[in-house]
Order: sequence, then C-alpha cells, then structure tokens
Amino acid sequence: QQRYLSAAGKLRDEKNIGNLVKYLNNKDSNTIKTAIYALGFYNESSTKVRKEIVKDLLKQYSSIASAYDVPSPSTTAKERYQTLFNPFESTLKKLTKQEMQGADVWSKWWRKDGKKKKEW
Repeated sequence: QQRYLSAAGKLRDEKNIGNLVKYLNNKDSNTIKTAIYALGFYNESSTKVRKEIVKDLLKQYSSIASAYDVPSPSTTAKERYQTLFNPFESTLKKLTKQEMQGADVWSKWWRKDGKKKKEW
C-alpha cells in the first residue's frame, strides 16, 4: 500500500487525489503518513485543488490532535499523533506556503483566511 501511495503522489495525476485521501482514515499510522506525504506532491497544482487537499488534511489532523489533547490520551492516540505530526505540518506548509504550527492554529487560519483566499 505504501509503495502504491508514494508512486501515486509522484505521478501528480489529480485523478488519484480521491484515492490518496481515502487512506487518511487508515488504521495504520505509517500508511497514513505515506498518504500525507503523497498529497504533498500536489504543491504545484491549482489553488482550488490544493484547497480541497488541505481541507481533507485538516479534517483528519484535527481529529488526531483532538484524541491526543484529552487529559489522559490513550497510548494509541499518543503514538498516532507523534507519528503524524511532522507529516501533517510539512505537507500543509508545502501546499499552502504558510508558516504556522499546530492543528488548532491551522484550523483557525483555514476558517478565517485560507479557504477565502483566491490564491496561495
């Protein structure tokens, strides 16, 4: 799966984006990580395409961060967050050309500015 995801991202064929996004909900954190990085290859796509990818990434990133931010997160939630933090951050920065950090900060930026801007 991970080889397929990586190869699909490198092709930069926008028809593959939907399939890559599906893997953001995989049970295996390494598979999710590969899908996140694969989506980062679309950094030269149109703003419209990148916005769709960012929206999907933020949805999953927020979910994973929420499970981690509870008072006593499970070991699985901790491991998942720690495995996926850097991939989410680097891919979001690559796609949006923005510099910030943290799921809450990204979500706030998306709601306030990101989705409204015509160009990134």
